[in-house]
Amino acid sequence: MSFARLSSLADAIAWIDHEIGSCRGAERVPLAELSGRVLAQDLAAASDNPPFDRSVADGYAVRAHDTLGASVYNPLTFRLAEASAADLATGLAIAAKVASGSPTPRGADAIVLPDHVQHDPGAAIVEIIEPAIAGANIDQRGDDFSRGTLLLRAGRRIRAADVGLLGAAGIGFVEVVRPPRVRLVVTGADLYQAGQKLRRGGVYDADTTMLRSLVERDGGSTEIRRVEHRVPSAIREVIMEPAADLVIVVGGSGLGAEDVPVLQALSRLRPDDDGGGLAIHGIALRPGASAGMGRVGSTPVFLLPGPPISCLRAYELVASRGVRRLAGRCPELPYPSRDFMTVRKIVSSIGFVEVWPVRRMPDPDHIEPIAAAPPDRAGSLLAAAQADGFVLVPEASEGFPPGSRVRVYLYEDANSRLDPNYL
Repeated sequence: MSFARLSSLADAIAWIDHEIGSCRGAERVPLAELSGRVLAQDLAAASDNPPFDRSVADGYAVRAHDTLGASVYNPLTFRLAEASAADLATGLAIAAKVASGSPTPRGADAIVLPDHVQHDPGAAIVEIIEPAIAGANIDQRGDDFSRGTLLLRAGRRIRAADVGLLGAAGIGFVEVVRPPRVRLVVTGADLYQAGQKLRRGGVYDADTTMLRSLVERDGGSTEIRRVEHRVPSAIREVIMEPAADLVIVVGGSGLGAEDVPVLQALSRLRPDDDGGGLAIHGIALRPGASAGMGRVGSTPVFLLPGPPISCLRAYELVASRGVRRLAGRCPELPYPSRDFMTVRKIVSSIGFVEVWPVRRMPDPDHIEPIAAAPPDRAGSLLAAAQADGFVLVPEASEGFPPGSRVRVYLYEDANSRLDPNYL
């Protein structure tokens, strides 16, 4: 059997963008747990930074006016004082030794660097041989920002520098978007966990651990539920349980006899009683054509194929967009992309968006497709794992001849690769 009609990938994306908004709710987390989270509030500084006038270099705090006329031929003598006790507002010629980052003594308006000072160890005086300019080597209180300054806006995904900024601003706890709760409903038959001994006819469950990793990458948290795939009512009950922000049903998305219970479970979620059902089933995507999506009440539901490579591609190109929207993140593919030249032909069938794994060549501007057969061939999960990225061939294209410039979505930056001399 085959699908009577396949929805375009563009239609699937449009449905997601129309039906799924940002996740409702926020949670308060400490600064140490903030990296990678999405702000649910604007953040303003709780204090001035720096909180006091401070030295930005090791040296001697002075009043700049007192150093006028200093030179190698006319060294000016200053009484040396402890910075903590120094009061340069008295009008006396005093120099206080200070360290970088320490508060400047009262009355000081410049820091003279050691290169411009002559000081005999143990002596109670120093000689300055270069005039100082007022403000030299001093950060004034609030130079970076003052209390109440808007630092970061809601919707920003926090980076390491942002964490440092908030720490400097005296902000210890922050409201962030709550991770969407994603329920993975696993329906496959004869699935074994990695490390278990396989029995005849069994396969290892690659989908569940792979999807958990992908959901967490996209900002969600996972709840895994394994269900008897032959009982539609059991599948339906697990899907309809409350507390999930999004449900992903893994397996049973095709049109074969083994898929009937899952499709029956979803078809019984009719709009007139449960507010749900599949809005789209069958997408012009290869691998991943049997994917689907719909709703259970207000909860989005995605149906992903069981074969691991099809599951991977359907999640990446379809379901992941819904998770990222709920997590308050950019819904687009989470990979950097740029154009490369392909050294071999990339073949495709008109009518499908096809995902081709590619590897980078020694020439940094060139790539080649990894697989020579259609990308939904058995075993192509290995090709996906070996790839440096992938190419999306549009549904109206028959592929790209050698020498074509193609857009590649890169799994990682070249700088993040393992040093070949490490091993």
